[in-house]
Amino acid sequence: MGSREHGQWLWEFRWKSELSMAEFDLLQDLLHVVTQSPLLGMEDSWVWTLDPTGSYLVKSAYLAITSVEAAPAQNSLLTRVWKSWAPSKVIVFSWQLLQDRVSTRQNLLRRRVFREASLSLCALCGDFVESVDHLITCDCISKFWYNIARWLGFELVSLNSISSLFEWFLGLGVGRKYRLD
Repeated sequence: MGSREHGQWLWEFRWKSELSMAEFDLLQDLLHVVTQSPLLGMEDSWVWTLDPTGSYLVKSAYLAITSVEAAPAQNSLLTRVWKSWAPSKVIVFSWQLLQDRVSTRQNLLRRRVFREASLSLCALCGDFVESVDHLITCDCISKFWYNIARWLGFELVSLNSISSLFEWFLGLGVGRKYRLD
């Protein structure tokens, strides 16, 4: 992986195949970031921040997980999504949407994948930040949702959030199973 010479670390990578230009550029960017990171001169260690001792305890993880609850309406909606007849990959993606875990531009900016706020604007309209809710409220894409609903034979009421889309859609199938061929 590398060696230390004259007080500096020299990277020595061994690749199974030659790097493409894009991969080489990514490697150079990574090395630049790594070399700019300050070293504290002390040994690394694992610390579990949810326990005062810094040690991982199942109890502290359990308490952290159970103490974070979604709002009751959101919790009910998530339960209905998990109990739906949709394929599992659709259910998982729906859960990700409702939990705001999809890689929208807003989330990529929050995770510092994008450095500039201007890159978080919607690729279609360019007017608003691309968030989970904007995926359905964007003027450029809302027509798509209305056409899908019409194609399915339903009338779509105004949508203002991803939750409202799921409430509407899950409300269609109460007590019935829909199969789209």
